[in-house]
Amino acid sequence: MNPQQHYILALDCGSTNFKAAVFDRSLRRLGECSEPLRYIVRGPQRVEFDPEVAWRISVRLIRKVCTQAGLSTEAVGRVVLTSQANTFCALDKAGQPLIPFMSWQDQRSSREAVLLNRRLGSSFHQHCAWPRAVAGLQSAMLLWLKLHRPQCLEKAAAIVTLPGFLAMRLGMPNSVDPNLAAMSGLYSLKTGRWWKPVLKICGVSKRQLPALAPLGRSPPLGRSPPLGRPLGTTATCRDLVLAKRAKVVFAGNDQTAGAFGNFCSRKHMLVTLGTALVVYRVMGRRQGPYTAEGCWGPYPGWGPYPGGNGRSSGGYYELATRKHGCIALDWARARLAPGGDIQSFMKLARKALIRRKKMANCQAEALFYPDAMNTQRAWVGSPEPGERALAVFEGIGFALKQMIEDELRVPSPLPEVRVVGGGSANVFWLQLLADILNTRVVRGAGDALLGAARQACPRAMPRLVSEGIIFQPQDAEASKMRYVRWQQQYSRAQKRSPRTDAQWTLDIELKGRSRQTALRRAGMVFKRWGLVMPGTDPLTLHFGLHDFFRIGEIEYWIVNDRPNGYCGKFLFLFKNQRCPRHHHQVKDETFFIVRGRVRMTAGRRQFMMKPGDIFKMRPGTDHTFVALGGPALILEVSLPSIQHDNIFADKAIGNQGVI
Repeated sequence: MNPQQHYILALDCGSTNFKAAVFDRSLRRLGECSEPLRYIVRGPQRVEFDPEVAWRISVRLIRKVCTQAGLSTEAVGRVVLTSQANTFCALDKAGQPLIPFMSWQDQRSSREAVLLNRRLGSSFHQHCAWPRAVAGLQSAMLLWLKLHRPQCLEKAAAIVTLPGFLAMRLGMPNSVDPNLAAMSGLYSLKTGRWWKPVLKICGVSKRQLPALAPLGRSPPLGRSPPLGRPLGTTATCRDLVLAKRAKVVFAGNDQTAGAFGNFCSRKHMLVTLGTALVVYRVMGRRQGPYTAEGCWGPYPGWGPYPGGNGRSSGGYYELATRKHGCIALDWARARLAPGGDIQSFMKLARKALIRRKKMANCQAEALFYPDAMNTQRAWVGSPEPGERALAVFEGIGFALKQMIEDELRVPSPLPEVRVVGGGSANVFWLQLLADILNTRVVRGAGDALLGAARQACPRAMPRLVSEGIIFQPQDAEASKMRYVRWQQQYSRAQKRSPRTDAQWTLDIELKGRSRQTALRRAGMVFKRWGLVMPGTDPLTLHFGLHDFFRIGEIEYWIVNDRPNGYCGKFLFLFKNQRCPRHHHQVKDETFFIVRGRVRMTAGRRQFMMKPGDIFKMRPGTDHTFVALGGPALILEVSLPSIQHDNIFADKAIGNQGVI
């Protein structure tokens, strides 16, 4: 078959759906389809899926999209893979999976992430895309396997990423591109090689890891392997018949592919208005890290690797993300307009904006804080539904502006912003963003599939189906004034409640007058004892059972330092008040009795503790304690407190017993 007749197939391996599209050599999209990814388990701690399921979904999508385009799979000359990062599995010598794919969403490695941060210190961000190790990082999950399932790593002939596994099934050697490798915590961006200190800590060897260059060749010292370059010719694949001498191309993570598909350069920023908020920008030749909290790594084009082209965009990227994007919009809509769709919610907000412009002052305004969703603190100000609906769109926009200016430190005037994701369909919102950011906003016309295909055919210039709408700032000065008020209110809230690490407990706490009463009574006890508690915002926990003075406690946090791996807090109990039976999978804690008498139950042991007594509670130990004869105060010193690591015997607490 003539090479000019070969087609490009792009596969986007996402966490929710796998998507496929087929393109001709001019990058005209001929067909597209998707299929949900099915998980074996998707719980608060453990998230896994079957490698065979991932492969079968990929095969079905390739066949389906080729049929849709009127092609045979034999017409596919290049398969391009873009994927979620950090998800991996281990294979034996025969290439069979020893474990399911451990997803980047898996939270079992929280303790291991703390250990990595202790060992690697402040140099971590010089080598890795992320500022610090977190649960779900591939290196942290490998360390978890070493500590909990060592036999798995001992038997593993290969550690493979998700796109690496699919490439192997297509007949390629186990390989990975530098973009995904940089996000794993195993690879050094500084040297362009696997990071030896981390490999030693995690108990893996270089021979188990993917090749870092085409055809299994390692890159020269200090250089990264090509991104978006063919790995080589596929061998025979029994499940698919592709073109003779078909090639596989790795296109990095989906955010990178999406940016490349939208022709991002240093003159643009890509904003994703999806479930989360993501800001992505191209940084040029200079290596990062660029800011303390930004994620960075290789970008397609000219880079510090052989064969780079100085005329194209590329080098390195930086991104920042926040969890509360459209998920906060959906939450707010469900509360302000139950049963209503997004269009009716938007009309409510638009009417409020028209009303506001006619007003002489903004005393009746509302402010919305996305990171306080699920709490009563999400809105401040006017209770009027329209004003609050408008505040939701603005509040997410203000959070985006804060992320761009404070986290990424992008100087003004901001470059053009290209918007993708579900929120990009909302023209009302895009105009608000143009005003809030005081820059030109354009709806992005590309996606990760196009970006992946473009990496395989970089000289082609696709004809994008442009939306034809450009949003210019119209009321930037008014938005600037509201942003200042939003920031001021945000700062006051932070001072009142300096415990952003514990916002996930707000739904199981006392509120209003009940909270004030409990804190006043506790304060009287402290005054009698001659003690002063930390000035942080106390947690008045009823654990969702709403029987506070029987089952509950008040927590006064001193610190919860995740990067450095320690936490300190005081636990206060009224007379006969009990902390319900629970255990932690990760947290190792020690209790010191400051005041009162406590009956402690740990596993099958039950014993009394008095002031000065110390007891160490190991992870996995069920425990409960109650104050006897009067109130009690306990000092708890531990590893960091984290969400989903509090597992209660009573399934009525939290989400099926998990907080």
